[in-house]
Amino acid sequence: MSLEPSLAESPPSTLKFNIVMRDFTGFSENEGTNVHAQMSVLGSSGESVATTSPIAGFGETPVRFESIHVLSVDRKAEQSAVLKIAMFSQLTSTHLDKLVSWDELRELMENPEEAKQAKHRIPESEFMTEERYDVFCKVQFLELSENGQYLPVEVVHGDANDEGVFQLHQGLQRRISVTLTQHLSESLPWDDLKNLRVGEIHLIDSSGRISDIGTTTPDIPLKQIQDPMIKDNADGTSNVTIIGQWDSSLHKSLLLDRSTNEDCRVRISLRWDILSSRLDKIMTFSINQHLQVTPRSYYRPQSVLKSFWNQTRVTRATDGLFNIVVRPTSAKRAADLWRMDTSKDYVNGEELLGSWSPRGLSLVKDYITARRKRRQMQEIESARAALGMKRLSISKPKSRSRTVSPAQEPTDQEEDLLRRCLAIWSRPAFELSSSIFGTTTPPERENLPPAQASERKTKYIAVVTNIPKNPVSLKSGHLLTPSDDFEPHQTSMQWKRRFVDLRPPYLMIHSVPNGEAINAINLSYARIDHDPDFKRLLGGVPSEAAEESPMRGGGHRRNGSADLNQGLGHVFAAYGEHGTFLFAARSESQKVDWILKIDQSYFGSVQEEDGLEAGGV
Repeated sequence: MSLEPSLAESPPSTLKFNIVMRDFTGFSENEGTNVHAQMSVLGSSGESVATTSPIAGFGETPVRFESIHVLSVDRKAEQSAVLKIAMFSQLTSTHLDKLVSWDELRELMENPEEAKQAKHRIPESEFMTEERYDVFCKVQFLELSENGQYLPVEVVHGDANDEGVFQLHQGLQRRISVTLTQHLSESLPWDDLKNLRVGEIHLIDSSGRISDIGTTTPDIPLKQIQDPMIKDNADGTSNVTIIGQWDSSLHKSLLLDRSTNEDCRVRISLRWDILSSRLDKIMTFSINQHLQVTPRSYYRPQSVLKSFWNQTRVTRATDGLFNIVVRPTSAKRAADLWRMDTSKDYVNGEELLGSWSPRGLSLVKDYITARRKRRQMQEIESARAALGMKRLSISKPKSRSRTVSPAQEPTDQEEDLLRRCLAIWSRPAFELSSSIFGTTTPPERENLPPAQASERKTKYIAVVTNIPKNPVSLKSGHLLTPSDDFEPHQTSMQWKRRFVDLRPPYLMIHSVPNGEAINAINLSYARIDHDPDFKRLLGGVPSEAAEESPMRGGGHRRNGSADLNQGLGHVFAAYGEHGTFLFAARSESQKVDWILKIDQSYFGSVQEEDGLEAGGV
């Protein structure tokens, strides 16, 4: 090919030139046919493109184009503007086989001895998987009573799916108590729970819409009354409670200072932070709470007749569920890419490729080398166009005398300048000297002492999500669970009566008789055992001894009675990710019914009539 000046008329700001495409050698028609070229000017504002006609039937001879094309470039374009010529062809299997053989040969040439001895690097996805944790939250609003104590206010639930509305009294001092229930785990330690705050105050009308969506209220931090209280339970869970003093007047909102309409409610956002030494950032929890401000002398009317017809339920707290997903941070530096080898990860459909395998680091090296050569050629061509051929040629100066002049000692400043120039010239290419082309161990950790190397561990990030309550209840009823209370005079473990509500994927546990939720069990990865082997180790007596026990009677006794010990014959266990939970049913048919409903929740086959089967607490 060659470039020639164009005689076509063009605007003063545009320079036109002709490209004469003659032939293309070194390509056989066995490798591809219908060869054509595309030419374009890159780096100019008005990029022009030209293409040749497809050529076929050339066999082993050169591809003859014999065509002239006109392109233009802006006169004010940068000197880095280049002419790009791309060749296209309809390839055959012969050319593809040559590419595969070249890839295999290139991989063998890339350190063949080290490739045999080096061990495969395990990707992060193999040894650093996502970790999931469930946190149960219990929120209470406390108001100052006449005896000087802060007592929890009432929460009115319209139905089984209602989150509940706190009934606050106007002009009283308040506190907010948050209790978090989690499974004890050394993999995600909690170092501190702080920064309890309230914000985003909005009015919800009777239709459930936000009437003041345009208003914004900042978060107001609550003064912490005391350090977080920690209580360890016998079932492997831990309760962490934080209490903050809430002065609602600091929000400067009339919604909290005046009485709320009976058909409306006020929504606030309650947030807090949890610090963990394993995480790179803090975990922020956020949950919405609904409340109504009533006059100070207001008392909820209590009628026995209305309780039969009304489904309103009254508790002293609201609950919420949070899911924490912990994953390692992505590699953000080139030095971290040594851990990101995914060549052995399975890709769907890779068995169809047969023995073919992707290129390794040699592909990256070839790309970097080709890009560096292309840049060098661009710089030479740009300098040749700007300076001319004579200034780029090297000529020997004519010496008039054969005597050599004595060398002069350079000054300190000249010597420093020479050393700096030599250091730049002798420096290897930065791209090929990157740590990803080194050994399988990170170079920055090889020379570090053990104390510093242990500190530079992989950091993790956590994503906290508030899980909404499932409106569908597969089954609800009363079951027996082991009690945390132990009395020395009792010879067997005590069992308590709980109200259990199956709302996939969680099994909600409520206390009796107040009906407040005390825990939630995630059944997504749980296994149900209909006959656990260790049930006799809990202090239960055999059925024969239970029949001979003088405490046997027709009534139900809650604290370690013989009837409850006899009920150990209908025990089933739920093995979760972080703990084991035991439940005892009244009969074998009731136990089987619960197990079948839990199995049904795994497959998600929920019938409408089963979804309506929900009992009151």
